[in-house]
Amino acid sequence: PTSALTTGIYGVTFNGSTNLMTLTFGADQSQPMTWYIVAKRDTPAGGSYMFDGVASGKRHSFAFDGPTPHYYSYSGNDLIGAGTVPSGFNAAALVVNGASSTIRGTSISESGNVGAMVSSGITLGARYSSTQFYTGEIRALMCYASAHTTGQQDTVLAWLRTQFGAD
Repeated sequence: PTSALTTGIYGVTFNGSTNLMTLTFGADQSQPMTWYIVAKRDTPAGGSYMFDGVASGKRHSFAFDGPTPHYYSYSGNDLIGAGTVPSGFNAAALVVNGASSTIRGTSISESGNVGAMVSSGITLGARYSSTQFYTGEIRALMCYASAHTTGQQDTVLAWLRTQFGAD
């Protein structure tokens, strides 16, 4: 991946074919977890992973699904966010908490069961198996080891939108 200064804000750009970054945690991280991301997808290819785990049985993922972009998450089960992700940079929240998980973003809110896997690390810009590469820019990724309430999510999402120029 490459980093660039766009409109005064740094981001990491992924080319959709070979770019990815991997981080392994010191120990498995169990649920609940709350993830926040500010990203923009450049091409409408399906299954474009912003981040995923590092192994098939230990993963939380967040991706764009389909040519009409929807947010998609996986941790043993699928959860697809209703509504369409707007073009441009978007701030979104993912709470991974088994059967009571949620995806929230601009004009999108969905809840359901993503499963109860632990996470042993992240692969940024691709699926854990180095496939389904992301084409676009990621400006921010944050993770909390707790399930944030809707109010907490609103506060963090508002801050991310202001800091990183997102919808």
